[in-house]
Amino acid sequence: MTQEKTNNIFKTETKFKVGDKAHKPKGYKFPCTIVGVFETIGGEIRVIGEMDEYGLLHIFNENQLESYE
Repeated sequence: MTQEKTNNIFKTETKFKVGDKAHKPKGYKFPCTIVGVFETIGGEIRVIGEMDEYGLLHIFNENQLESYE
């Protein structure tokens, strides 16, 4: 099951969509492609980034990442 490019399944608008490019601007570098967006039981939005070079998956809060093209 994959997320569509719309955000109609979430209670609030999300910062990222599957396929977006992002990076972690603070601390360790993590250039990635967003491969999942989900809502926690508590209603918080989380995003899964797949690291571009190594394929490592990491779950982030939306505010930990910034978009880039």
